[in-house]
Amino acid sequence: GLPFPMSGDTTGYHMEIVSWLNNFSLVPGLANLHFRLGSYSGYLDFSAVIDNYIWDNKSPFVMPGLFFFGFCMYFIWEFFLSLSKKNKGIKTKIWNIFYATPLLLASSYYYFGTFNSGPNLYYDILPMFLFAIILNEIMKLFFSKHKNNEIFLLNPLFVISAFSIIAYLSKQSNALVLLLVSLFSVYLLFKNSLLNIKNFFRIFLIPILGFLGSIVSNLITSGYPLFPLPFIKVNFPWTASIDSINQAYVSIKYWAKLPGENYMSVANNSFLYWFIPWIKRNMADPLFINLAFIPLVCGLLIWLINIFFCIRKKQKYYWLFILVTLNLIYWFLMAPDIRFGIMFFVVFFSTGFAVLLLLIYTYNEIAFKKIFNKYNLTVVFLFTGLISIWLFRVSKLDKKFIEIKNYYNVNFVDSNEFYEKEMKTKNGGSITVYIPKDNECRSFPLPCTPYYSKNIKAFNGNNLGTGFYYEGDEK
Repeated sequence: GLPFPMSGDTTGYHMEIVSWLNNFSLVPGLANLHFRLGSYSGYLDFSAVIDNYIWDNKSPFVMPGLFFFGFCMYFIWEFFLSLSKKNKGIKTKIWNIFYATPLLLASSYYYFGTFNSGPNLYYDILPMFLFAIILNEIMKLFFSKHKNNEIFLLNPLFVISAFSIIAYLSKQSNALVLLLVSLFSVYLLFKNSLLNIKNFFRIFLIPILGFLGSIVSNLITSGYPLFPLPFIKVNFPWTASIDSINQAYVSIKYWAKLPGENYMSVANNSFLYWFIPWIKRNMADPLFINLAFIPLVCGLLIWLINIFFCIRKKQKYYWLFILVTLNLIYWFLMAPDIRFGIMFFVVFFSTGFAVLLLLIYTYNEIAFKKIFNKYNLTVVFLFTGLISIWLFRVSKLDKKFIEIKNYYNVNFVDSNEFYEKEMKTKNGGSITVYIPKDNECRSFPLPCTPYYSKNIKAFNGNNLGTGFYYEGDEK
């Protein structure tokens, strides 16, 4: 095979986490070896399942396409379902077409436009996809004529809650989505006099179990139930040192604002210190311009018009604006790396555009319905064609297709450039630790860490699954 470039985080710790999961499942104190290894993600759990047999060591090739395909199939189904003659709801048709189309095209551009960075196990895109799907499911419920019926209400709320916990488990910084969906579900249950213990657990059992599962996983790997948040600590023999947890917390908090060796300087400077370089860096990226800046500017203008119409026509779509805006603000305040939230901008635009068409419909329902039903396919193909041509031109997809074809004709070849160090064990023995020369463990033999510390020891040299612990003056 030929050497194959992969993204830094994937070779840095994603692949190693998958290797630990496949070989030893959850390892007590794994965050001691390197704080990144304590990062829980259900996405990497699923990657570990995929990374076997014919796909052994190939999950970075498989996972991005798998979820992109699933996302596209969901919205393509919704798209064509809206054109079905069985679908009599004009509002649902308008929403599905003009919400789904920009998302499908933008996600295709994002997927193919970033594929040249190589296969990866980034778990940022799945929560963004799920957020778009959750909003669609909420709007389907909003338009439903049966939303006051117990059966027709509980089943969609169960699906929405399940999607929200999957988004949270994929990347725990998506806690806001889980919180908002939970509040929305409780509100609807209360409003329809359906809030009782039975219905509560029917909707929230999976989210509760998923949340508890993430806490248990974090406790095992680090001793901190909300890792990397350093606010709660449980003193197990394997609990990581507070210094390493703080390092994990601040690196996530500040790195997204100012990537590079100087990221910690963000802590002691003003907002503009990191925001101006952030703007300059992102405005030089065509992906940011096309999928973040343009959708944000257009979305703001559209939503201003929408809010004016909502007030004038007494339409209740303003809550949707609040929801998508809160999600963008939360992303920006928590970790404004564009990779973590680029599709949120597209969702912001898509919701606004679809609502604008819905508001236009309310001004002359009979004429709009007549024109739309007669020319809906023409409108769809024209709308889709214009955006497709624009995205094709800006993304240079012809070159991307050639690159993708080449991706599946090569094999990933690992590096063998590493140092070997001895790590002491609790019973007085020692094990070999592998330290990569370029700080990226890839699929090196276990245990591997880019940062060797004499304070970290293994419990049992004969079984790495028993874990690692910190031995020093502080914990």
